[in-house]
Amino acid sequence: MFNEIDPEFFLKVQSLFNERICMFLCRLGDPAKQGRNTNLTLESLLDTSAETDASVKTALEPLLKDFRASTKKFRDLRNKYYGHYDRESELGSTRALFTRAEVETALRALREFMNGFRLHFGESRMMYEYVVTNSNGERLMWALRHSEVNPDG
Repeated sequence: MFNEIDPEFFLKVQSLFNERICMFLCRLGDPAKQGRNTNLTLESLLDTSAETDASVKTALEPLLKDFRASTKKFRDLRNKYYGHYDRESELGSTRALFTRAEVETALRALREFMNGFRLHFGESRMMYEYVVTNSNGERLMWALRHSEVNPDG
């Protein structure tokens, strides 16, 4: 339906979403410090928590490593396309985007890290994959259908 209404607009929206997803996942996996800047990352969460409980870092570093492994393709995209214009990549073949399955794999690794953190401090598992929102896109779909059937309102 989106492609029937305005394919170029929704392609741009999808591209923006892809870039935001990529940058978000990469930032979480960045080092705690870069130069003189301290980043708000999973590693900085571990470092700060280790100041009061040194065992947290030992317990969760494998989960952080798993998250970083699951986001390698995203970091490559950020470094070659979104964060910089890598000359060779821009002039070469088409950009290899990521799949929904790759996003799900990265989010699963992120959930495992966050739940490992919660469990380490005696909390129960959080069901991060079940986010509740006030809208699931039905209002947008209704508006698009309505405008398609009756473009004058």
